Amino acid sequence: MEISKAKIKMKKSLLANGTLDEKFYDCDVIRYEKKEESIYLLLRDENLMDISLDGIYECIIYRGSVGIKCEGRIVERYVNQDEKIVRFQVEKGFYKINIKYVDKEETE
Repeated sequence: MEISKAKIKMKKSLLANGTLDEKFYDCDVIRYEKKEESIYLLLRDENLMDISLDGIYECIIYRGSVGIKCEGRIVERYVNQDEKIVRFQVEKGFYKINIKYVDKEETE
């Protein structure tokens, strides 16, 4: 099975005086649970505690030349055998996107 790459970025803080973290976090998709609409992500080279449980996130999944975007919340974060895992709860569906445009926008 091919591992899909993903990026998550906070779009909105749910706390009244919360800070908006505009950093992109690189991840690998471990699995997708269709029934609960959750995506399990392996966080790469980042501090797990930097991921807030009090925010709305955008998740972009890269699969070959196709990109899929959705919105949701991080509902769980934990370490499993030295792997940093976050569970992303999808709240707004999946949309195909132009990867070249997204990657160009990110580097500007």
